[in-house]
Amino acid sequence: MDEVSIWNVALSEAEVRNYMCSRLTGNETGLIAYFRFDHFTGTTLTDLSGNNFHGTLTNMDNASWNISEAPLGDTSINDYVGSVPADFSVTLSHSDGDAFTALGDSGSYSGLHIYLVNEAPSSYTVPAGFSTLYTDHYFGVFPVGMTPSYSVAYHYSGNTSIATDTGLRLAGRSNNSSTWFDISASLNQSTTILSQTGISAFSGISTTEFIPGMNIEPIIGAIAPQTMNEDTIISSLAITATDAETATCDLNIMFHSSDTALVPVDNISYTCSANTYYFSITPINNLTGVCEITITVTDAGGLSASGTLALTVTDVNDAPLISTISDQTTIEDLAVGSISLTVSDLEDSADCMDITITSSDTVLIPNDNITYTCTSNTYWLTITPAADQNGQATITVTVRDSGDLTAAYSFDLTITAVNDAPVLVNPISNRIATEGNAYTYTVPSNTFVDVDSGDVLTYTATQSNGSALPGWLIFDPSTRAFTGFPTNSDVGSITITIIATDGSAQSITDTFILSVNNTNTAPVLDNPIADQTTDEDVPYSFTFAADTFSDEDIAFGDTISYSAMLADGSPLPNWLTFDIYNRHFSGTPTNDDVGMYTITVIATDTLNLTAEDSFYLTVVNINDAPVISVLSQGITLISDEDTVIQSMPLTATDLETATCSLDITFVSSNINLFSMENISYTCDAETFYLSFTPTLNQSGVAVIAITVTDGSLSASTSYAFTVNAVNDAPLLTGDSTVILDEDTSSSLSLTATDIETAGCSLSLTFFSSNSTLLPIENMSYTCSDGNNSCRFYTGWRSIRKCKSDVYNF
Repeated sequence: MDEVSIWNVALSEAEVRNYMCSRLTGNETGLIAYFRFDHFTGTTLTDLSGNNFHGTLTNMDNASWNISEAPLGDTSINDYVGSVPADFSVTLSHSDGDAFTALGDSGSYSGLHIYLVNEAPSSYTVPAGFSTLYTDHYFGVFPVGMTPSYSVAYHYSGNTSIATDTGLRLAGRSNNSSTWFDISASLNQSTTILSQTGISAFSGISTTEFIPGMNIEPIIGAIAPQTMNEDTIISSLAITATDAETATCDLNIMFHSSDTALVPVDNISYTCSANTYYFSITPINNLTGVCEITITVTDAGGLSASGTLALTVTDVNDAPLISTISDQTTIEDLAVGSISLTVSDLEDSADCMDITITSSDTVLIPNDNITYTCTSNTYWLTITPAADQNGQATITVTVRDSGDLTAAYSFDLTITAVNDAPVLVNPISNRIATEGNAYTYTVPSNTFVDVDSGDVLTYTATQSNGSALPGWLIFDPSTRAFTGFPTNSDVGSITITIIATDGSAQSITDTFILSVNNTNTAPVLDNPIADQTTDEDVPYSFTFAADTFSDEDIAFGDTISYSAMLADGSPLPNWLTFDIYNRHFSGTPTNDDVGMYTITVIATDTLNLTAEDSFYLTVVNINDAPVISVLSQGITLISDEDTVIQSMPLTATDLETATCSLDITFVSSNINLFSMENISYTCDAETFYLSFTPTLNQSGVAVIAITVTDGSLSASTSYAFTVNAVNDAPLLTGDSTVILDEDTSSSLSLTATDIETAGCSLSLTFFSSNSTLLPIENMSYTCSDGNNSCRFYTGWRSIRKCKSDVYNF
């Protein structure tokens, strides 16, 4: 109990609500006596109404009092209007300007009070994590309801006691007998608000008092300078950091590196135990230098402390690096080459450093049989196994730098004996046995093939899961024969694996299903399929009749399915397909498919009983026309007159006839330019080499048609040839010597001809080797019917007629 008031008037509900959380002045109308339990003398309570009706305590004294002082404020405000918690909201301001707001959160509400106490608490202890409490005034909240909770917001701006909001916190208590504690309010410095939500009313009294205080800064221990070698890690560097109001290891830690190229922030991590933080720092590989790392710890109130680690990363010699080499395989007597590897070293030039290469088995691979070349920093190894040796050796490559550090890498080289494993050529089709009937099946000898001469295959057979064959089935590996007599207990299917192994223990397998059918009537052949014939290169289509096979069990739900293969059990040729649903064969054979095929059609019922029929399919050879190619690239079909076009290649092929046995003929569109006798050829392999000789001094265009014939069919092509005209030099004939007396003249007859120019249209010029004896102006000529005459003075000298021929006189 905090106070007792006695009235001689009935108070209204509003008056009760207004008085219930604030101290009375003693002057209220109708107040007869007013006792507060913090005003007493011995066992006497003072009447604060001024009426001097002092009270006396009986059966008690003040020695054991626990005075709560709550919920009594100097002023108060309340809100009793609302239906849900959020409807109840009150704000009370202090004269400094700071204000306190309470808002209903949850529970059952009928009213909400805030009161203000304008003095320090009568007794208090500063809570852990606080340096001080601002006790000029404080606020209290009194919710009225069932299990109510509420939020508070303290607008601290204006509180003259608060000089800074750095580290500002909000403490609370349930009454003055309890201890003040940090309520972990959120600080928003931009809005100057401390806030907290979800505050529950305390047991025994529905009030909480709130007072602001200051947070204590965290403390970080001294950090000693550190020195480390490059490419190493500092791990578990212990640094202490504490904060009075923060739980162990709950401080926020941030890092700053003065040289993030040397130590990125992401390369700093830590763990924590009992407020000792253990830091791990990983500088970037191969970098050295000095770096300052700043470590900052911050508490929930935003206060922080920092320490700086001076870190020196010293240079050390780095070992060279050698690239990996994958394991290698070769066959005996065959060298393996072009094995590449790269070498690098931070301190030394890696350009073709000396390396050593050793073999773990020098009988298989002598060290002298390992060689290398180097370009830049890439090495190319060549390894030659010893003759007739096989097995495996480990090759070790070692490189050493100038600081005597080494790097090595080893790889395995396997030399295998030369042997070819057998291969599956003709898979075994699924087989059927019948209950109560002897079963025999011999695996065809061409099922597996081994190309190694003299290699003998041995055979074994098991079930596909590796277990032995069932008791009723026996396999004879020497004859490849399965035999047995299945009984009713053997009905069903088993998957059999047959293994063919050569002399080198290399093997191949094939798997087929052997079905043991219960007693069942097999399909029967009623109407054998007639033999068939088709021509090559012609689409073939054939559907055998639906009544070819019959099965008397069809009336009882049995069905027949079909398959087809060659009579030897091998698949149909690639050109031929079989539609199992429509009993239809189709395909187009080529010349390579000419011949006769024996085709087996298998009719299988639902219990895998079968009936078969075989027929011949003959692909008839049809003569194919030859094929003639175009001229090879680079062949020029333009030439000058009097020039032979030689060895022009022309490719011709024929599926039935060798190229050089084909007939080849030519037709010229211009026999004056290219006569038939001037066209010739030779033949080698699939190529004709053609030669074309144009008629002398002829030019123009001719189309040469070329036809090759295999006797009945032919192929043709043609090519246009252009022969360009070429100017031919004129010809000059006649006497070369003339003798005459001085002071006389003489005439000389010369004949001049030119293919392109008439004789008298030629130009005739003179030159005298002795112009004193015979000047040029003393020479003249006439022309008639192609004869040129010249008259000369006495003398003998060379005379040159300048067209294209020269005569001396």
